[in-house]
Formats: sequence, C-alpha cells, structure tokens
Amino acid sequence: MEESIDKRAREAIDEAIFPGCIVGIVRRDGQRFLFPFGRFTYDRESPPVDDDSLFDIASITKVIPTAVLALKLMGESKLDLYDRVERFLPELGNSHKNEIMVWHLLTHTLHYGFRL
Repeated sequence: MEESIDKRAREAIDEAIFPGCIVGIVRRDGQRFLFPFGRFTYDRESPPVDDDSLFDIASITKVIPTAVLALKLMGESKLDLYDRVERFLPELGNSHKNEIMVWHLLTHTLHYGFRL
C-alpha cells in the first residue's frame, strides 16, 4: 500500500498537479498512517510538508454542493460536461472565454492560471 501511495503522490508532484500533500489512512482497527510528500509551494526553498503540516482549504467546501447540483442537472439532461459556459452566460460569447466548458469549471482546469 505504501509503495502505491508513494508512487502516485510523487507522480502528481512531478506533473505539477500540486506541490505537496499529506495522505492519511485510518484502518478499521483504528491504526492511523500519515504520508507527507513534497513542499508547500513549487519554490525549491519552500518548507517540506511533514506530518504536522496545516493547509488552507480555502473555498473547497463550495465544490461539494456545486458538484451535487451539476450531477443533478446532468441527470435531468439540463447540463452536459461539454456545454460551453457561454450557453448560460451569453456575455462571454465574444471573447476567448467562450471556449470555457462546464468540465473546466468543475475540474478547475482552465489553464489561465498561476503556480502556487
């Protein structure tokens, strides 16, 4: 198990999906394991993540109701992952932003971004 977690976390860091993380596992018998990986930012001088590291989860709680509502609308055939956002926000139609699809928003993959 530890080898698999190590491999996947390091691949994600190497692919710049995130600079660091902690994977936590609690077994049925109550045993707890923490596996820290990487750093807080992509800067090589950034402190390494360790067992006691704290992370700012910011607005991650917005993801849960948004995903649930998106799934509900997809189930009702009112939304498709490949719908262009301009369908719902026509004011985006005359800009480069008209290429944004629903799945970009749900997966945070617009690629306009910045590095942490």
